[in-house]
Amino acid sequence: MFISFFLLLVIAAAVSVYTTRKQSKTTVGHYLGSRSLNFWMVGCSLFLTNMSANQFVGENEFVYTTNMTVMCWGMSSILAMILVSEFLMPVYLRIGAMTTPDFLGIRFDKQTQRLVSIIFLLSYAINLVPAVLYGCAVAMNGIFQLDTLLGLDYFTTIRLLVAFIGVTGCLYAILGGLKAITINDIVQGISMVAGGILITWVGLKFLGDGSLTVGVDKLLGNNREHLNAIGKPGTPIPFGTLFTGMLIINIYYWGMEQYIVQQSLAARNLAESQKGISLACVGKLFAPILLNVPGLIALQLYPGLEKHHAGFSQNGYRHVTSTHYRSYCGNCVWRSLKHFQRWPEQYRHVIYDESL
Repeated sequence: MFISFFLLLVIAAAVSVYTTRKQSKTTVGHYLGSRSLNFWMVGCSLFLTNMSANQFVGENEFVYTTNMTVMCWGMSSILAMILVSEFLMPVYLRIGAMTTPDFLGIRFDKQTQRLVSIIFLLSYAINLVPAVLYGCAVAMNGIFQLDTLLGLDYFTTIRLLVAFIGVTGCLYAILGGLKAITINDIVQGISMVAGGILITWVGLKFLGDGSLTVGVDKLLGNNREHLNAIGKPGTPIPFGTLFTGMLIINIYYWGMEQYIVQQSLAARNLAESQKGISLACVGKLFAPILLNVPGLIALQLYPGLEKHHAGFSQNGYRHVTSTHYRSYCGNCVWRSLKHFQRWPEQYRHVIYDESL
């Protein structure tokens, strides 16, 4: 199982090294892949970067415990992505901005650029990165049962995994640059999407005792309150937020969150950037198959779990999948640490430049 897992990692890394061996060593070459990405690379990387372990674990857990209103984040983001494509990308690319703080530095002053860089960096370090690292560690431990294999308690294992994933992610980002990460995103992202589809397929067949149609009937016939994607008064995600606060947050995420907008800034030109964003919108339409349906399946197979985040991956992968398929899914989860790989390079660069 571990051999299969590391073999997939080595293949993805080898493809990245080979395709970027002649990459320019300039700042633009390292941070924006020499602005050489075409639309399908931009679109695939945008969509796949958005998919991370904290979403795979978190959204499916939300569906398991509440309902499918969590999918509103993904569906409402499509409008935000279109707005970013039409109104923000032309400005960013026209002035040649490498980061969001770069744009603010040109629009206002260097003090604003430095302040926003520090705020973003602290936000990543406190808010985003811990969730991604923890989600990835939980999923990896659930798939491979490392706490049992190593004879360690659960949270000690999680701490070790978080440290290992964090160090690996930093090294990959600093040594490889954006284009290496993008190529790796695409190679491993294809396996991630295929693995997510297979999880849903195998889970439905397992639910239906070998019959896909029976599994779908059970999924739609039981616990119908969890199928509610609109919500009702008192739900954590009220429907009205789609057109107010959620839209604003999505515009910020897709148009200003550096590890996301970096992909669009690396496009060859504005047309390639806009087509790439449109391609990512198509991917978002099918994302619930990966991020929400497995949670519904888990609700049918394992009702009443106390540790939702850990129990989902432990029970689901152990009972539904084979040993080699579990290693394949582990690689899919590992790919999701690209969230973590992207953030240090951009803000390290900005703060370093500002300190000269």
